Amino acid sequence: MDEQRKPPIYESKTIQVYPDDYYEREAIRFYEAGLWGLVSNNRTQETHGNTVSTFSRLIFRRDKNMPHYAEIAAASAQLESLQGHHGSSANLEKYEKDKKKYGCLGAAFMIYFFPLGIVFLVKRSKAKKKIAEEQKNANENFRQRVTAAFAHMEEVKRQCGY
Repeated sequence: MDEQRKPPIYESKTIQVYPDDYYEREAIRFYEAGLWGLVSNNRTQETHGNTVSTFSRLIFRRDKNMPHYAEIAAASAQLESLQGHHGSSANLEKYEKDKKKYGCLGAAFMIYFFPLGIVFLVKRSKAKKKIAEEQKNANENFRQRVTAAFAHMEEVKRQCGY
C-alpha cells in the first residue's frame, strides 16, 4: 500500500543581508542547499533617529513533512551554524583598535620623540601583518569547514533521494 504524502506544514526563516546582488545570491545559494525555498526578496529601509538602514530581507520556507526531513534539517542546521562564524569581524575590530592606538600614539611620539615614533610605526606594521595572517588562516579554516558542511549536506540529500 502506498504511503500517502502528508499535507505540507511549512517552517519559515527570515534573514537580512547587505543589499547587493552578490550577497543576495550567496545567501539564496546557501539556504537552498538545505532545501529552503525562497519565498520573498525585498529591499527594505528602516529609520532609527537620523540613521537609515538599507538591507535586503529574504524569506525562505521548507516543508516539515517532506521525506527525510529530520536528516535534511540536521545537516542544514550544521551548515547554517557555520554562517557568520569565520572570525573576520573580530580580527577587523582588533586591527581597527590597534590602528587607532598605534596611529595616534605614533604621531604624538613622532613629533616629540622621533625614534619612539619609528618604533610605534614598526609595531603597528607588524600588528597589521600578524592580523592579516590570522585572518588568512581563519578564512581558510572557515572555507574548509563550509566546504565540508556543503559536501555533507549534498551527501545527505543524495542518500535521501533529493
